Amino acid sequence: MTHARRLLILVACSAAVFNATCFVNEGEECAGNTCAQDPGKAQTVAGNLLVSADGSMAVTALEQTLADGTSQSRLLGVSLPDGALVPGPVVIAPEVPSLLLTPDVHRAWLARDNAGVAALAPFDLATMTEGGALPLEAGRYRSPLVGPLGGWLSLVEQAAAGRAETALHLVRVGDRAAFDVATGGLVYDARLTRDEGRVVAFVQPAEFLVGDTAGATVGVSTYEVRAWALGAEGPSAEPTAAVRLPNFEPNLLGYLSWAVRLSPDGRWAAVSGYEKVGEHVETDRQTGAEETVDDLDLVTALVDLDEGRLHARVRCGGPVAFTPDSGTVVGFRYASSNGQGGAALVFIDLATLAETTAETPYVFPVYYVTPAGDMVVTYGALESDGEQRVLLTSLDTGETSEADGTGLALTEFVVSADGRTLYAVDEGAVYALGIYDGRVTELRGAETRADNLGLLPDGDTLLVTREKTSLLDLVSLASGQTTRTVELAF
Repeated sequence: MTHARRLLILVACSAAVFNATCFVNEGEECAGNTCAQDPGKAQTVAGNLLVSADGSMAVTALEQTLADGTSQSRLLGVSLPDGALVPGPVVIAPEVPSLLLTPDVHRAWLARDNAGVAALAPFDLATMTEGGALPLEAGRYRSPLVGPLGGWLSLVEQAAAGRAETALHLVRVGDRAAFDVATGGLVYDARLTRDEGRVVAFVQPAEFLVGDTAGATVGVSTYEVRAWALGAEGPSAEPTAAVRLPNFEPNLLGYLSWAVRLSPDGRWAAVSGYEKVGEHVETDRQTGAEETVDDLDLVTALVDLDEGRLHARVRCGGPVAFTPDSGTVVGFRYASSNGQGGAALVFIDLATLAETTAETPYVFPVYYVTPAGDMVVTYGALESDGEQRVLLTSLDTGETSEADGTGLALTEFVVSADGRTLYAVDEGAVYALGIYDGRVTELRGAETRADNLGLLPDGDTLLVTREKTSLLDLVSLASGQTTRTVELAF
């Protein structure tokens, strides 16, 4: 059980964004199975390397300082495998560019963000050119998302003073028809199912909000998961599911902790946070004043979207991950009430709600579920000395083993198409981790100063940028040799 003071301020948060090929963007948190389970989220371009679905183009952004001292970003495409450079559009600070990749290997959406979406326009990856922007009011929306099939765009209206409701703004890509969905409250997060048959939102209903919604709102701890059907006529007029979650408190300090997670088959939604399990009195040492403090425990709500009901509230934290067959959800649970002693991975069978656990020595584990759904790779730092470890857990046998060696960090990694090998950058070196045998092999030494990774869909070529340089190496995984070096410059 975790003792914590209840958060009384409603924070108007912007969504985190995710690199398509790794779990942690520079300066941004990302964990769990988010990269695999967040298709269509906006992905920052500066400082990252985004690869098109067919591997024909890699995109990054270069920062430029102008003569007057102002700065700008310019998108740069690298045609693969020949390494030809294709200059893209300029984005003037303070706008920040991000891309929403689609199943169409040549099509993306370019979002320009400045305390909200300043512009959202189609983007041709082959020519690195921007099309006509959608007619959006600049700064009104946040969290742009393109559906996994590329047929719908979703944005969340920003919170504003004196308002207790934010709408979902949906755009049907084919004809650009726009729909505003009344949500009945403040939307924290929204996602589209993989078949684009539903849009699902995590909402705090308006009746449970008091005060100024721009930042001084005191909210009663009741939230809802709401879903709307998407069809030829647009979104359904009323929610097809509206499941209330009383005694529920999202972790407002960590975006990914309260993001909606959707199962691959679109039936299940999961949101994670805390629930009150008691309270105690604390005395201020200086003033002697007493304060009642809530005792909170981790909880994840599992919602059956097909039946529109709460399936279960389970004792685990998030963000959770679903296995590819949508049969199991993976979360974590602290070993002790104060969060010390590491955390156990929790595996919950959605049909029976039967639980199995795997102990880890980590205070907050980062975990990745393989595409086959039979292995979980867990990374974290030991509570005792901060040393990094990687554990491999079989979902078939429940057995956990440690990967060879110590100190390997999984903060920047890609996984092979067959899900058997993980490639990671750690302190400038590049390693290969065999997910099923635990072997760790150094592919490139720290002297190469590797920074970002990308993997071409054929699985034969690794893309490696070098730290504090403008160099991109194409590395053959068969030979381990660099086959081409491209200087990223205009």
